[in-house]
Amino acid sequence: MRSVALFSVLLSLATPCSSSDGTSGSTNACLCDEPSCGGSSCFSQLCFASLSLLSGKPVFQKGCIVSKEEEALRCGKSPAPELVVECCSGHLCNMNISLVPPVKDVEPSAGRPVLGDQECVCEGGVCEQEQRCVGQHCFSVSEGD
Repeated sequence: MRSVALFSVLLSLATPCSSSDGTSGSTNACLCDEPSCGGSSCFSQLCFASLSLLSGKPVFQKGCIVSKEEEALRCGKSPAPELVVECCSGHLCNMNISLVPPVKDVEPSAGRPVLGDQECVCEGGVCEQEQRCVGQHCFSVSEGD
C-alpha cells in the first residue's frame, strides 16, 4: 500500500507542468524557464518560445502550453507588436527556435518614406578598408573645378 502511494506522489512530481485540460494526444518535453515549471523542462502537447522587448531589451521565454485558452492566447496573433511567439509540438521542439526581434514602427517624417539600410560606396580617409558603409542615405560630395 505504501509503494502505491509513493508511486502516485512521484508520478505527480514528474509532470509539474503537464496539460490538465483533458485533451488527447502525445505529451512532449519542452524547455522551460518560467517560474511555474520548477525546473528546466515541462511536459505538454505544445511548447512555445517567445521574444519580447522590455525597456528596449530582449526578453526570451520558453515553456509549455497547458490549456486551450493559453494556446489561443499565446499561439494566435500577437496581442502586441513588441511580442513574437512561436508554438510547436514535438520533443524539445522549442530548444532551437530562432526568433526575429520585433520591429518598432517608425513614423515617416515630413511625408518622406522611411528607408531601410542601404550599402553605400565610401571613399576617402575616414572609410573602412572595404570601402563600404551602411546607412539609410548615400550621398556624394562634388568639389568644384
